[in-house]
Amino acid sequence: MNHYKLLFYFDDEVLSYEIQAIKDYINHSTEGISELQSKFIVEAKEILKENPSIAEDLQNRFHNDYVQYNTFFPTLFYNSMVIWLISFYENNMKVICEKFEEVIPLNIKALDLKGQGIKRYEKYLQIVVQLDLSSLNEFREALMQFYNVRNIFVHNNSSIMEDSNKLLKHQTCYQFVKQNQHLKLNEETFIVSIEDKKFLIDLTNTIDKYLNLLFDLINQNAEPFTGHELDGPNFEIK
Repeated sequence: MNHYKLLFYFDDEVLSYEIQAIKDYINHSTEGISELQSKFIVEAKEILKENPSIAEDLQNRFHNDYVQYNTFFPTLFYNSMVIWLISFYENNMKVICEKFEEVIPLNIKALDLKGQGIKRYEKYLQIVVQLDLSSLNEFREALMQFYNVRNIFVHNNSSIMEDSNKLLKHQTCYQFVKQNQHLKLNEETFIVSIEDKKFLIDLTNTIDKYLNLLFDLINQNAEPFTGHELDGPNFEIK
């Protein structure tokens, strides 16, 4: 077992614990929101039963509460969790690169390379560590679709229309959003919304599969660094 394998020996156990904790948090949080929604409906029905003549007034009175429990709370939770999960994925990639930086006898860091975020970390693993990541392509491509959804939440106020010069069907996220049963696109406002917790669970599972496969790949294929791996035209420092 080489030095790199020793570095990554326990990470899959830590990851498994964190992934399960994330799923538990998602389940508990969505259950809490559902309970608030149900409680609101029960209370509104009880008031209406006691005072049927105030139906219209009741609707106006509880409108803001209804929007809060059924729109604002779910949207806030779902969107913020997508953003957090992508950050969790990025941070794990950052930590992996930092572990290699500690043992590779070369003063080049992942942050020295051109690119941003995940692409920069993958470039470091491919060029400096010399890992072939092609076996991870299926999960990487899936993660990039989630990443694109995250971007419209962060940078475009949940609107799918990132490029006003393109038709709706040519927007980056369009096909993924239309084909994903856990996402909803309002084609009048162009707002993308998450319909249920399954979207978050799918993202969590995809991150889990990608990182576990990456850990396996590192343990199976990482070789002692010689210093000649950086020869060639593909290595670029920013």
